[in-house]
Amino acid sequence: MKITDLNGKNVCILGFGKEGQATYATLGRYAPKAHVTVADGNPNVTAPDGVPVITGPDYLEKLDGFDAIIKSPGIPWTPGEPLRSKLTSGTEIFLDSLPENVQVIGVTGTKGKSTTSNLIYQVLKAGGIDAFLAGNIGEPMLGFLEQARPGVTFVLELSSYQLETLKTSPHIAVVTSFFPDHLDYHKGVKNYHEAKKNIARYQKPGDIVFYNPSYKECLEIASLSAGEHVPFVPEDYPGKPNPRVAGRQNTSNLAAAYKVARYCGVDEAVAVRALEEAKGLPHRQEPLGTHGGINWVDDSAANTPEAAVSAIQTLGDTVDTIIIGGLDRGYDLTELAKTLASTNIPNLIIFPETGPKLRDLIEAMPGHQPKAFFETTDMVEAVRYAADHTEKGKTVLLSNGAPSYNLFKNFTERARTFKEAIEAL
Repeated sequence: MKITDLNGKNVCILGFGKEGQATYATLGRYAPKAHVTVADGNPNVTAPDGVPVITGPDYLEKLDGFDAIIKSPGIPWTPGEPLRSKLTSGTEIFLDSLPENVQVIGVTGTKGKSTTSNLIYQVLKAGGIDAFLAGNIGEPMLGFLEQARPGVTFVLELSSYQLETLKTSPHIAVVTSFFPDHLDYHKGVKNYHEAKKNIARYQKPGDIVFYNPSYKECLEIASLSAGEHVPFVPEDYPGKPNPRVAGRQNTSNLAAAYKVARYCGVDEAVAVRALEEAKGLPHRQEPLGTHGGINWVDDSAANTPEAAVSAIQTLGDTVDTIIIGGLDRGYDLTELAKTLASTNIPNLIIFPETGPKLRDLIEAMPGHQPKAFFETTDMVEAVRYAADHTEKGKTVLLSNGAPSYNLFKNFTERARTFKEAIEAL
């Protein structure tokens, strides 16, 4: 569905946060005669003057009568099948509205999609390609329609939330990894996997999908594409290690970015140099410097157990204290517990809800390395404990291995409170 198709139609914007507001602004520009209603579960939502609002606990049951329902990512769809034909998203409208000769690179994966999107963007820019970075990485893509002109390339980080309603796939798809995630929202790993498949499901001959063959689920996603299938592994990256994106998983991300860049016509030497010098993203094994003789690392974006395992393996014996735990989404914590049990990290500061579960799993493992556990719900208290118990010259790692929503607004706020607590020591 193109944005101009909505002109004169009754349109509901479902969710009026950052994404919904960008949708409203774009409708005003490209479909000014659309009759817009805002629907949001927040009873205090503020809509533009004159725009009708549907709110309250049953707001999702009041969506009859619209020609199109544009759903913001992460809002669960409960009205059922009869209205599903009216359902679309900002992602789908963006892809359908692009003119010819605009290239789209869509990147997804449970782990690595943000880093890989950022790396691809940086190397394309270094190669002189007119590129924009949008999507789940922070900027709603509909706000970029004005920049959609022939010769432009959009690099889009795509979450399962953004993919679930798609009936259009990007010309270039990249699939970095797969682990069970967002199981509460998708009601199981099967639905989560099905959502991810949409990045390749609707590709045509002439399209291409780059995928990590280390995960059978990534191979299954790629197999749906009618285009070319190209695997990537860490060994495909020909450059020197980049300390800002360290670890085997990140080397895999570098390999993906390298292969995509070469496919897009970036000179090999330019691509290698750009990736060797590329900057990492905040909150992903991000060094915060030395305070009180201790090194502090922010890995707050590690919202899955596998991401925390990757950080522990990358930083190795430098870690003396780890701050871990968060919202329990039903993830399997076994491998993370085994990793922690076998490491020499002596101090574990645990947040509810998964922190105590990790403690119980570790303590039940025969021959586990000695650990001191400190349970808290307060980041300031956690940082003070870490400062008092971490050996000078060693590292304190914030890598929760779980979402933040039980104690913080999001992982960015979790990282901010971590940094502020360090600076206040």
